[in-house]
Amino acid sequence: TLTDIDYYGANIGLVKSIDLDNQKSSVLVSVNFPLPKEIDFDPEFYLKKYPDLAANGYSVVNVKDHWLNQGIYEGRQGSHYFDVKVYLQKNSDLKNVFANNYYAAFNHWVNNGIHEGRQGSPYLDVTVYLQKNSDLKQAYGSDYYAAFTHWLLWGNKEGRQGI
Repeated sequence: TLTDIDYYGANIGLVKSIDLDNQKSSVLVSVNFPLPKEIDFDPEFYLKKYPDLAANGYSVVNVKDHWLNQGIYEGRQGSHYFDVKVYLQKNSDLKNVFANNYYAAFNHWVNNGIHEGRQGSPYLDVTVYLQKNSDLKQAYGSDYYAAFTHWLLWGNKEGRQGI
């Protein structure tokens, strides 16, 4: 089977080969794909994290309705990869602006924070991720969105350190 790098190199042409300390490395560059929908909401994760919902009749089929209509406003975590309470804790300037308006803070992260390299997960700080992975730093520079996407799709599965 093809690796992700092989696939994108052969089919899309978004792979850049770089030389790091005389070792060849291939990295995916500038994908600018939308983030997978699981980044904002993962129904299995949500039900497991909040068992009160299953007890009240929610299932993977309808639990996103709860998150959209109540959970996001309560600061409930919709996926493993983003936690609005961590986002506000790690970014005190935003805590001062949004206080406990979790919906507004989530929208800020999606529209601004992810591109600014702001930490919204206890598992990933993209600035640290780029510092620890020089091949990615060379490929992405300060494109934090691309670095986040890399970690989400491949880096965490490869065991790359994100924090």
